[in-house]
Amino acid sequence: MNYSLYKPWMHDQIINLFVAQYNVGFDEFATKFKEFYFHPYQQNKAIMLVALEGETVAGFQSFFHWPMEFEKKRLNVYQSGNSIINPDFRGQRLFNKLLQQIHLGEQYDSIDFLMGFPVVASYKSFIRDEWLNPFDLEWYVKIINPVAGVFSANSDFADPPELTNYVQNGKFLKTNYNSEFNAWRANFSDPKHYFRPKQFENILLEFKVTKRKRFINELTIGNFYGDPMQLKGALNELTGYAFRKFNVTIVSMAISANNYEIIECLKSSGFKKINKAIHFIYKPMKINPQEQYGNWMLTRGDIDTW
Repeated sequence: MNYSLYKPWMHDQIINLFVAQYNVGFDEFATKFKEFYFHPYQQNKAIMLVALEGETVAGFQSFFHWPMEFEKKRLNVYQSGNSIINPDFRGQRLFNKLLQQIHLGEQYDSIDFLMGFPVVASYKSFIRDEWLNPFDLEWYVKIINPVAGVFSANSDFADPPELTNYVQNGKFLKTNYNSEFNAWRANFSDPKHYFRPKQFENILLEFKVTKRKRFINELTIGNFYGDPMQLKGALNELTGYAFRKFNVTIVSMAISANNYEIIECLKSSGFKKINKAIHFIYKPMKINPQEQYGNWMLTRGDIDTW
């Protein structure tokens, strides 16, 4: 088995692996692949690793640039994602071997740390590769009382805003939403909604509405931008009329389990923790972020599939 960085001749084989695994159209996934890896923001940053048996693609694993910051200090972080193994080569711990090839990327020596949100099937492979799991993202939900769903003319659902206009609190280790990064995400992500409470002008909530079991609409808050001190008031405004606007009966949010300040905001706004979580892992490279910073701000929106 040989290992290599991605080359154009491998493209169709890689796309076909995803097509077979996820039952998507070839052209549809090829477009997503291009928008994800060859957008100007990622084109010279993403590390795309391939396992080869002769000229057959046996597996694919990537790490893409994900900017983080703490107190305005930018960190060079890479997130793991879009992993797949050819069914003919499964059972050989090939995924673990691909993880160990990250040194092939010319960006390797400049990476501060790696992070990821693995599915259950790959979680143990990361742990074997010495990734750490300091906490998970925990889900909190609130059931909306339809009687309370009174529409407020004082708030509005905003068009996609310029996220850099919302000053972010520097005491958390969190994603740096610079304009180049935002343009890359908007290029391949599904459309999102934004809620701007008029009583709390320094915060913006980002969310999606999905249908559960055909009849129940759920509003998932993927992220918020701005002042965490205004989060409780913003949540109360949003849930106060989400039912009227979107016929929503459930509001949910996932937050890093060690962010006690935000968890207290959720609890005081009527959110309850449920028995559901998203694994979070990281691997120290130049630094160990848990030892140096500790207080993370991670939400559902920090996963590339949001």
